[in-house]
Amino acid sequence: MSAPNQAPSRLLQTLAVALLVGWLVLGARVTATLSTGGRGTLAILDPALILLGVAIWCCTPTGRGKIVPARMYWRSAGPLFLLLLLLPVLGVAHGTHNVRSLYSIALVAVPWSIFMVGRVAGDPRTWTRGVTVAIWIHGAYGAAQLMGRLSLLPDALSGWMAAWDLSSQAAYAESYIVSQRSTGVLINPNSYGLWSVLAVVFSVFYLRGRTRAISIALALTGVYASESRTAMAALVVSLIVVALTGRGLDAILKMVALVAAAAVPLAVLNWFGMLQSFFSESTLERMRSGWLVLTGRGVDENLAGRFEAWDLARTMSADHWLGTWGPPQVTLGQSIDSQYLALFLQGSLPLLLAYLLLLISPLIVLPKRRRRPFVALSVAVATMSLTATAFENMAAMGLVWCALVIDALRLRAYGDETVRSEVAEVSHDKVAAA
Repeated sequence: MSAPNQAPSRLLQTLAVALLVGWLVLGARVTATLSTGGRGTLAILDPALILLGVAIWCCTPTGRGKIVPARMYWRSAGPLFLLLLLLPVLGVAHGTHNVRSLYSIALVAVPWSIFMVGRVAGDPRTWTRGVTVAIWIHGAYGAAQLMGRLSLLPDALSGWMAAWDLSSQAAYAESYIVSQRSTGVLINPNSYGLWSVLAVVFSVFYLRGRTRAISIALALTGVYASESRTAMAALVVSLIVVALTGRGLDAILKMVALVAAAAVPLAVLNWFGMLQSFFSESTLERMRSGWLVLTGRGVDENLAGRFEAWDLARTMSADHWLGTWGPPQVTLGQSIDSQYLALFLQGSLPLLLAYLLLLISPLIVLPKRRRRPFVALSVAVATMSLTATAFENMAAMGLVWCALVIDALRLRAYGDETVRSEVAEVSHDKVAAA
């Protein structure tokens, strides 16, 4: 085998995936304070991952190990990524945004770097193990946060966790501190809710046996502990999509069996009188409040705040009919909490349509036998985008990009027929393997 086609060393593969896993787990927690005008925080592992991607790009032959072919790229993420690169530059060039707005380019640079790391990954199992480690760490820490709130952990441990969570959140904004909901090793409960939903879908399609059972259990715990009502809705919708895109009645029956199996631990807890301790008053109140809003019989404070922000954003869009170009949150001075509205405000209809193209791209660029995981992932992201800036949650979206890399590596290593049979086997032995 010629030198340009030789596989990268095992050490390089391991180090690259290790940095990626570190970014998935601690990307939001390892920060540095900037003093470039106003309060600023830099997530240090973002530029570290980007620099790794640049190094791999410089050291690997052109085209070798390409994860996304050019034709597929321009029919999926390409238009969105191009606009997200150009618009902040235009905003800074025309003086409507300061130079720090260019950091939003990380939304494109990070997934590009993940694809670059995919170039040096020879074995898809290495990636799968790495992502599994990240799912377990987030799930275990989120469950521990829940247990701490319910006084089920030693005071020393729960106190240390609460202090770390508080300092991590305060590094971004002292006015936004959430202590009554789990965040995992992220800093926002809604971000953790999205991560957990995507982790459920990832586990269903890419993991097996006990590993899959543990991963699904931890991810489901994260969905509940985050208390994100949109994440719960996204979970239900994505699981329905998983079932309906399977082999009809057989897939639906297996999904029902999986849900029934998940209910067994709850039945055991209820038998010993312990179930009530896992349902805090704040959790029940959030569920009740959300239900009253849906039925038109009440008002929820969080949703009311979102409605106000959306009204303000719509009003501001009239003054920026070409878009704000730079991140609209900077112009608005607050979070928008809707990815669709945020992108429309930044780049008007072209940017919004580019995002919608990304969401439906699995139906356009992938053959039927390979699209099921990505359809379910896209549905989850699309649902969360209603009340959160889901795409801008780089850690959670990292699961989507990692799934894409794993799919490409499996196709490269085992061939199309093997990938098809493996996906079929994983999706049809959920209950037996668990």
